[in-house]
Amino acid sequence: MIITDLITGTPKVINARGRAISRGVDNGIAYANFKAHKFSYLNISSLASDYVLKDSECGTTCVSIPSCFSFNLAAFLDINGKILCELLPSDKYNNSEKFVSSQIFHHFSIGVRNVDNIMQLDLNF
Repeated sequence: MIITDLITGTPKVINARGRAISRGVDNGIAYANFKAHKFSYLNISSLASDYVLKDSECGTTCVSIPSCFSFNLAAFLDINGKILCELLPSDKYNNSEKFVSSQIFHHFSIGVRNVDNIMQLDLNF
């Protein structure tokens, strides 16, 4: 999992013990477990967009912005070797009607647990 040190802005890798996202500023670390939805696009207004050199830069930027919950990332490099990153204020779970297939983008959303497994665990008590 990629995390961002909020003080230095340096991306790091950690074991988050199954947690999907944390933006706690008390310890200066923010992280998210993004799930890739290949050749998919969430068609909503973006918070911001920019070109990045690596896909991890897009995720790191999203985690550092409290209102960012997912992002669209171009599937292919542009002629300058950069990747278009669109930071989004929502996710595919809250805008499923705007989640579409795409030939040029991948969508990344924060991973969620399987609801069926959670309900099964609750029934076993």
